[in-house]
Amino acid sequence: MVQPISLGEIREHEARLRKEIAERQSLLKAFSCLRESIGANDKKSDAELLVKSIPASTTESDVPNKNDWGVNTKLVRWAIGHMEGDFTSHDVARFLAEHDQRITMQQIASSFNRLVKRGEVKLLQRSLGQRPSRYRQNET
Repeated sequence: MVQPISLGEIREHEARLRKEIAERQSLLKAFSCLRESIGANDKKSDAELLVKSIPASTTESDVPNKNDWGVNTKLVRWAIGHMEGDFTSHDVARFLAEHDQRITMQQIASSFNRLVKRGEVKLLQRSLGQRPSRYRQNET
């Protein structure tokens, strides 16, 4: 059975697609410039190193589905997967907001508590006053 989609949902999909297209176009332009630069200099060994250092872009296809059970923890886990070194709940909230995945700080804190209990994340420093807790992803 086909479910109706609202005008607001259509606008959200359009905005998400426009953002993804813009990201892909800028990545394509960067690769074109890189290819032209490599062709002009003919330094393949340097070029191979440079191409390997370009991070893969985050696509909307690897974002957890909002209709899934446990989506908040999945979103936090997904965001943590893109973090390097130590991070805070504010870093995760910022990352999620940049990728149009807004959840509350309470939901993020609850997810962190769950991930710490499961051993997926290590609590390095508890929050104190305005300073948020610091975490690090456990190496597996």
